[in-house]
Amino acid sequence: MGALTFDPHLRNVSIDGKSVILHGRELMLLDMLMRHAGRVVSRQVLIEEIYGFADSVEPKAVNLLVLRLRRRLKSCARASKFTRRAASDTC
Repeated sequence: MGALTFDPHLRNVSIDGKSVILHGRELMLLDMLMRHAGRVVSRQVLIEEIYGFADSVEPKAVNLLVLRLRRRLKSCARASKFTRRAASDTC
């Protein structure tokens, strides 16, 4: 993957300068993981932080959210390697 930048205040994500479109919980997950870089974050903590209510969320919901985020970031990283960037390009 290329250089990932994330501004949590503006909710902007980019890879190699190319904007990446992430939605609500994807942004929350990326924020959590970046704030805890290099450390393990338990599923329970992710559920509480991202969903706000631990009792009614299936544990696999976190798995699916992580999968969606990985796919979106990988897709944009590949696109930034093989396409020419225009100022308005987004993934």
